[in-house]
Amino acid sequence: MQSVSLDHKQIAFVTFDPSIDALIIHFHKGDYRSISPVLSEEFETLAAADNKVDVLCKLIAGRNGWPA
Repeated sequence: MQSVSLDHKQIAFVTFDPSIDALIIHFHKGDYRSISPVLSEEFETLAAADNKVDVLCKLIAGRNGWPA
């Protein structure tokens, strides 16, 4: 699994599990939430982004119950 740290008040970091094409969002309070399907290319875009929070918000919008 690959992980990316975020500079965010609620989200600590995100990981990508390629075996299930899922992005796992890890919160500072210990909770986590899985978003799928997420392509490895989408995760690579997130990892390379200058503003990771904005890319994450666009990536998860409308998926698995997240607001669009």
